[in-house]
Amino acid sequence: MRGDSPLAAALAVLPLSAAMMPTARITPRLTARFGARTVSVAGLVLVAAGLTVISRVGTTSPYWLLLAGLIPLGIGMGAAMTPATAAITEGLPAAQQGVGSALNDLSREVGGALGIAVIGSIVTAAFTDGIHTGLLYASGAAIIAAITVAVLLPGGLRSRRAARGQTDLAPATR
Repeated sequence: MRGDSPLAAALAVLPLSAAMMPTARITPRLTARFGARTVSVAGLVLVAAGLTVISRVGTTSPYWLLLAGLIPLGIGMGAAMTPATAAITEGLPAAQQGVGSALNDLSREVGGALGIAVIGSIVTAAFTDGIHTGLLYASGAAIIAAITVAVLLPGGLRSRRAARGQTDLAPATR
């Protein structure tokens, strides 16, 4: 978008990962304290905010504007995905959690591919503004997802392991 080389563009988006990884690591503790619904909704709202900011980035925009969108996007993704995965797998009997995890992974992959195809087709066919409009649609989808999670996910859902005072980390990594 900004006219950077492929290497510079790849390096420019590294803050997204740098924000997502530590957030995903602390999210089990946040979920134990505030519940999966609160953490997931907050994460999805941050995703929407990040996408909205990034939708304003153009070829002449300063890097700080892109950075201002990448950081909340990374934090939001780390905060939203971890409790969603835990809610899916912990809602199943222990013998079925592996299958539940696999279906969760499959749905993320297929959903991501379909989302890219559908949003890309809509943006290409209907809008001259291109990626900016597509990012705003994605931001709206994140808000709709946040509302859906707020309505459908039980408020008191907390990790079973966290309720017993255990963490998801092995003793060597604590």
